[in-house]
Amino acid sequence: MVRYLPATHELFVSGWAGSTQPNVFVTSARIDVGAATVYRGRMLPIERPDVVANTGRNDWLPSGFQVQVGLPTSLPSGEQPIAVWIRLSNGIEFLLSATKATQSIQITGQTPPSRGIMLMLLAAILAPLLALLTLSRIAAWSPRPWVATYAPSLFGLTVLFSFSILVATGTTGSSLPLLLHEARIAQSDTARWLGDLRPIRSDEWEVITPMAISQSTHTPPFPMVNRHYGADGQNMMVIGMTGVPVWHISSLAKPATWGFFLFDLRYALAWYWWFPFFACFTAVWLLLQRFFAMDWRQAAGWSASLALAPYSVGFSGWPAYTVFFPLLCMVAMERVLHSQRMANGLAWGGLLGTALTGYVLTLYPAWQIALAYLLAPLALAWLWQQRSILRFQSAQWAGLAASLGMTVFLLGSWWLDAQEAVHWVRETVYPGRRTTGAGGDIDPWFLIKGLMSPATMYGPSPLMNPSDAGSFIFLFIPTTVCALLAWWHRRKLDTIGIALLGYTALAFLYLFMGMDATVARLSLWGMVPTYRIDIALALAQVLTIGWVVHARPDVSLASAPPIKNLAIAIGVLTAALGWYLFQKLPTLIAMEIPPPMVWISCLGWGGLGYLLIVRQYGLLAFLFCLWTLSTSLPFNPLVHAPTRIALDPALSASLQESHTAPRAMTAVVGERAWSMLLPAAGVPVLNSVHYHPPRTLWKDLDPTGEHAALHNRYQRLFLRVQALPSETTAYRIHTPRLDEVVLTLDPDHFDFNRLKVHTVIAGPADSALLSRNASLEHAGSGPDWTVFKVRPGKNP
Repeated sequence: MVRYLPATHELFVSGWAGSTQPNVFVTSARIDVGAATVYRGRMLPIERPDVVANTGRNDWLPSGFQVQVGLPTSLPSGEQPIAVWIRLSNGIEFLLSATKATQSIQITGQTPPSRGIMLMLLAAILAPLLALLTLSRIAAWSPRPWVATYAPSLFGLTVLFSFSILVATGTTGSSLPLLLHEARIAQSDTARWLGDLRPIRSDEWEVITPMAISQSTHTPPFPMVNRHYGADGQNMMVIGMTGVPVWHISSLAKPATWGFFLFDLRYALAWYWWFPFFACFTAVWLLLQRFFAMDWRQAAGWSASLALAPYSVGFSGWPAYTVFFPLLCMVAMERVLHSQRMANGLAWGGLLGTALTGYVLTLYPAWQIALAYLLAPLALAWLWQQRSILRFQSAQWAGLAASLGMTVFLLGSWWLDAQEAVHWVRETVYPGRRTTGAGGDIDPWFLIKGLMSPATMYGPSPLMNPSDAGSFIFLFIPTTVCALLAWWHRRKLDTIGIALLGYTALAFLYLFMGMDATVARLSLWGMVPTYRIDIALALAQVLTIGWVVHARPDVSLASAPPIKNLAIAIGVLTAALGWYLFQKLPTLIAMEIPPPMVWISCLGWGGLGYLLIVRQYGLLAFLFCLWTLSTSLPFNPLVHAPTRIALDPALSASLQESHTAPRAMTAVVGERAWSMLLPAAGVPVLNSVHYHPPRTLWKDLDPTGEHAALHNRYQRLFLRVQALPSETTAYRIHTPRLDEVVLTLDPDHFDFNRLKVHTVIAGPADSALLSRNASLEHAGSGPDWTVFKVRPGKNP
């Protein structure tokens, strides 16, 4: 058996080999892939009683072997032949016989980038780092005060430079090559340069990214309703998170998709991937400076630790993108209220309205509601504290009017074209009518989930997938103590501190104690699953630290013995809490955590708390950011995005010859990856991802709505063929998961005219069954696929 894992670029080879001479033994193996020898050495022995039974050679019981080898990055992509040579103790080597299926593999190559690309990527990394290290020193040496004034702006330009370089190189962190490899029916010029592809992020590489690509391959491009998805088409206005490119005025509020309108596919996908991270970084960085006067270098550290946190990276940047919009709203609001000129007020007001619309159109209530409960009170608290210096003049009124007008215009335009689809989604069993929660179901070790991420994100766990394992390093005890110290030093409470600590207390109440079901429903907290609140709590922590830095100006007190003793006590308490929570881990998780990591994590956690109390903010920001990025960045692969996705020429020809009618559709049987990839390649399919149920299909197959509870949902729709009992109908509907619907068809009795498709495509195993179907005729085939044309007939 030969198995290639594209996610890790590894090859598994197993089989058996024996010597016919009793005094000669099998010693080693050599594995050649293409022209390269990828392995030479010993093998893992495995007992093979089946070999003994078939050969009668009892001495061949230990003849089985297995080899696991990482393939070199220089191995070219595409189909490569495999040869396994066995070496005997007498020095003779022989080629092991193999079946046709194991004589070659399809490689998703990890081709290293060119020297020019490497230099550009290096420049993208070094530019902001060098700016952080040098600009302050240059400002200190320079006699000109404007150098220090413009240092933050120069750093901001280096961040923009890095984003531009990453887009210009066409790099992305998407795991899209996984879909291309699994499908086996298309070619592209994508290449994996570095790191492992991440199967767990299937919502990205299997759903959102292919749907975004399908918009560009549609005729005309970027439609509101994409006719590649089912008989009714898919309204692309209701795709949440980063969304997909739609030629619509509301796309002004979906900046992650702008690249599709500006560039070809490779650079559009690069923009699509990197924009959420850079946008979130910029928004947090600006907010910490504008609202809390934080030093721009410290603000950069905290911004990076949020935008590039394991939680953000694990969910493909979508949490960072959701955070970006409300923070941009707050920055724009601050600028509107301090504008002196009407033109500035109008510009910032327009940006405020656009950002507010973008926040709404992320369409993920779990993050939106949790963030709204944090940032809305914070904005009101800031306004209250600024009330004595704010003056509402023509610039402010113009800005607020521009904000309201832009929000109404963009959201109203979106609603006019999306309301029908929104209605269908709201009427679904899932997610439209999903039962609201009441909280109180989180585990105590949630507080140390971020400490465990270096292990749990990269190792298999039956209790946490790698994306859910990513979180943040929470410093709730030290930040609370610092907040109390700030109030004690100032001898008064302030609304911003109350808003931030009040939110944290409310979130903890919801997490660990829960709410009354009615309160949770009316307050909308019930729409926030407890395991999705990490991003809002992390932002609350960063903002609290920003407020603490601003609220405790007396640095001399930090070195006072009582404060140092308190800092030591808080550090020890934090470390002890970490140790206690590590001991409370479920056994299946605890087994994944090396004991040295427990000690190091607890000591590091306590050390960060100590630094916060003694006001070592620069060192704290540096260590916190270093810990965060060293955990999260290896999770991302570095991939050269494709400039095209082209179907196998023979398959494309078979589909074109069979599609004689306009808008002819293809039903995909058995192959999950095909139903996702074909729309991206420009082929209309009956079954794929459907954000609102394909009503025409289900109306035809379930006219009475008897099975509506099964198919009235967001769904990845899969067709399978299987013999069904004669007393039942020729098809069966079931849902193995909340977001999947499986339509099982009897290969002998189902009439494919009922699907109202023109062609059916299936893999080898299903093709053998479908060849007996009276409503289908063979239209073409390849090594991995067969196309059937649906014979015209009376629709039952």
